[in-house]
Amino acid sequence: MRIYTADIMAYLLALQLLFLHIVSRRVYNKVVLPEVQNPLSPDEYGDFIDKLYNSIITSGKDVLSDYHKILGSILHMLEILRALKTLEPNSYIRISQVLAKYVYTFYPLRPEHVKEELFGRIYQFGYRQKLGKTWAPSSQSPRQLRYWLV
Repeated sequence: MRIYTADIMAYLLALQLLFLHIVSRRVYNKVVLPEVQNPLSPDEYGDFIDKLYNSIITSGKDVLSDYHKILGSILHMLEILRALKTLEPNSYIRISQVLAKYVYTFYPLRPEHVKEELFGRIYQFGYRQKLGKTWAPSSQSPRQLRYWLV
């Protein structure tokens, strides 16, 4: 059961980090995730979970407050991983290095590169059936569209 929980947590954390990266660059025009120069140097990123947590707390407050429904659990998951520092130091270092590699792969993903795929998924999953007709966001105001998508 612990393996399934860890798999689900890793999947959710990776998706939330990717979403945080894209939204912070596209909507807020700033970088929230810490920069990773070389993910293959293990000594440099042994404490990456703390760097990631502090970076999200300091520069990502507005993103977290606006998209709380999607990013609400990211800080809780990082706090759980930070607790491993005292309980399992070797696991903490390995997970920090893996997270550094994930963040390193997110940096080349600019929002303009993900635009078509992201909006394609919003089109597939975000539209609602309404009275037998397909709900069209073009007929809605931006405030209503944001309500449906967030």
